[in-house]
Amino acid sequence: MLEMIQKTSKFVFMLIGLVLGGLYYVNGMNNLNLLDSGIANKKIELNALEESIKAAQKIANDKAKFEEENQKISDLLKAAVEFLPNKINEQEVLAKISNEARSAGVNLTKVQPNKAQQKGFYEELQMDIEMEGSYTQLVLFLSYISKIQRIVNIKGLELRLKTYIDEISILKVRGTVVAYRYVENVDKPADKLLETPK
Repeated sequence: MLEMIQKTSKFVFMLIGLVLGGLYYVNGMNNLNLLDSGIANKKIELNALEESIKAAQKIANDKAKFEEENQKISDLLKAAVEFLPNKINEQEVLAKISNEARSAGVNLTKVQPNKAQQKGFYEELQMDIEMEGSYTQLVLFLSYISKIQRIVNIKGLELRLKTYIDEISILKVRGTVVAYRYVENVDKPADKLLETPK
C-alpha cells in the first residue's frame, strides 16, 4: 500500500484534497446556513418576547393609573351618595332646617311638607316654609343652608316687610325647601331614567 501511495502523483493527492475540502466547505456552508436561520428564528422569538414584556409593562403601568382613577371614581361616588342620600326623610330635612334657622336667629312660622315628586332616579322632598327675621339673619340662614352636606335648595323666595323693631326691619319670607333623595328601585325602563325632568 505504501508503494501505491508513492506511485500516485502529487496531482491526484491535490485533487483528492480539493474534493475533500470542497465537500467540507459545502457541508460547513449548509451547517452555517442552518445556524444563520436558527439565529434569525431566535431573534424573531426574542423580539416577540420583548414586545410581550413591553405590553406587560404597559399593563402594569396602566394598572396603577387604573387603580388611581378607580379610587377617584370611588371617592366621587361616596360624595354623591352623601349629597344625594337614599335614606333621608322629611323629618331629617325639617330637623336640619330648624337647627340652621335657630343658629341664624330666624323664626320659622310655618312648615308644610308636600308630597315627594319622583324625577327619574331621584325624588324631590318639598316643604313650603315661612320665616321671619332681619335681613342679616335671613342671609345667614341661607348661607347655613348652602353649607349643608346634602343637596338642599330653596326655591321661589317671596320677601316682604313685616314690621320694624328698634329701627331694624323684620322681613317675612315664603319659599319652598327642596331636598333630594336617590331612588334605588325605579319602575321605569332604563332609557326613561336619563330623561331630563320637566
